[in-house]
Amino acid sequence: MIEAAMIWNEPNNKSHWDLEADPGWRIFARMARLAGQAIAAEAPGLTRVLGGISPIDPDFLRLMAGHGVLEDVDAV
Repeated sequence: MIEAAMIWNEPNNKSHWDLEADPGWRIFARMARLAGQAIAAEAPGLTRVLGGISPIDPDFLRLMAGHGVLEDVDAV
């Protein structure tokens, strides 16, 4: 049984996302929102989790909130 779907892993880790290609995190945010919406459409009720933050970065979470990502996930 699948209990949750995680969207990405450590997205704010430079080894997991190219900040030069997406310095404002707009591409990542769009991808994460679309993934969260697709999961909800295919598996209503399945928990959608934004991948773990490494290192812990409240500014990154505020940025994701500003891009609307937190509206399309259930947990971080």
